[in-house]
Amino acid sequence: MHHQPAPSPAKGGGKQISIKTEQATLVEFNGLLMPEIQRTNIEAAQTQQTFKRKGVTRERIRYGQEITNWKARKRPCHDCDVVKGQIHVFGCDVEECPFCGSQAFICGCKLKIPKCSGVK
Repeated sequence: MHHQPAPSPAKGGGKQISIKTEQATLVEFNGLLMPEIQRTNIEAAQTQQTFKRKGVTRERIRYGQEITNWKARKRPCHDCDVVKGQIHVFGCDVEECPFCGSQAFICGCKLKIPKCSGVK
């Protein structure tokens, strides 16, 4: 997904703007112009702070806390557009599993994530 930088960063928040395309309404959020559904998914991810595996709960690893240096201080996540300190949108290829350290969405840990009505 290609993103255009917004004129002023809105760390952790944003404002609705009135650009419409044939596919989606675009909003400014986290300093980027993105489809409104992506903003909704980022906001929903912030409410899903843990993973559960075999009855054990662990905090999700936030952007910038991964073992791999993704340069979170310099730019939003290249896959899900969160900024440093935010929780990745589940399915992001950057998010690490807090149990095994692999990519959370494909590791063998069979993670359970709390459901949130905002996730589409």
